[in-house]
Amino acid sequence: MSASKAANHPRFSNTFVLSAALLMTLSTLAVRSDAQQKAADDDYAECILTVKGRPPVGLREFRDFEILPLPDSSTPSNQQYDGRVETIMGAKVVWYDYSKLVIKGRQINFTTVAIRGLSYQFAGNFTRDKITAALQDTSEVVVEGLVIKFSNNRKVIEAKLQFTCKTPVD
Repeated sequence: MSASKAANHPRFSNTFVLSAALLMTLSTLAVRSDAQQKAADDDYAECILTVKGRPPVGLREFRDFEILPLPDSSTPSNQQYDGRVETIMGAKVVWYDYSKLVIKGRQINFTTVAIRGLSYQFAGNFTRDKITAALQDTSEVVVEGLVIKFSNNRKVIEAKLQFTCKTPVD
């Protein structure tokens, strides 16, 4: 039954018909807005950078680090990122938040917050020109650089590592 027929029907009040029409309009706008947001999110890279190969003995726990776009940024050119480092110690996963993360051009640097005296530092480069091109699901090396492990602010080990990108699954 169309809205105009319902408006003339004795069982439906004008308020009911207007409310139904408003609800349908708002639902349509919400679906469009969600679709536009998903399309806009595709402009921003999101990636889990996983160690390629086997790291040296002193860094075997260092598995990967995340690069996640922050929603506050207005355009891809001023996009800000966050994330964390994943380590596996025995059967336990430990996440280290970044105390500092800088992505400038092809360079990426981060330092983690210390947990029980352990922290990590990374200085490296994307192997591709644009971060959005580098952060696509691939088995190719997209980032390479120096990982340094600290214990109570003293360098324990450093190694040059390569990373591939895995895009997170929602």
